[in-house]
Amino acid sequence: MEFERNIRLSAIATALLLGASSVVAASREPLIVTELTDPALVPLSGPESSKDQTLDDVTARFSLAIAQAIQSQQRTIEQACRSRAPVEGAAQFDWQANCAYRRH
Repeated sequence: MEFERNIRLSAIATALLLGASSVVAASREPLIVTELTDPALVPLSGPESSKDQTLDDVTARFSLAIAQAIQSQQRTIEQACRSRAPVEGAAQFDWQANCAYRRH
C-alpha cells in the first residue's frame, strides 16, 4: 500500500516538474547584445597631489591611514570592553563577540 502511494506521489511530482519546465521553456526572450565603447581613462588628482609624488609615497600614506583607523577602532572596542558585561539579550552577545573572544 505504501509502495503504491510512493509511486503515485513520485509520478505526480515528475508530472509537475515536467509541466513547469515546459512553461519556463516556452517563455523565451530574445538575447540583446550591445557593444559598449571603451571608457576614456582620465587620471584623477586630489587637491594636494602633485605630479612628483611617487606611487610608493601614496601607498605609504594610505597604509598609515588604514593603520591609524584600525588602532582607533581597537581603542574604541577596548574602552567599551572595560565596562561591565550586559546580563542578557543581544547586548550580551555583542559584548562577548567584541570583548570575550578578542584575538588582538
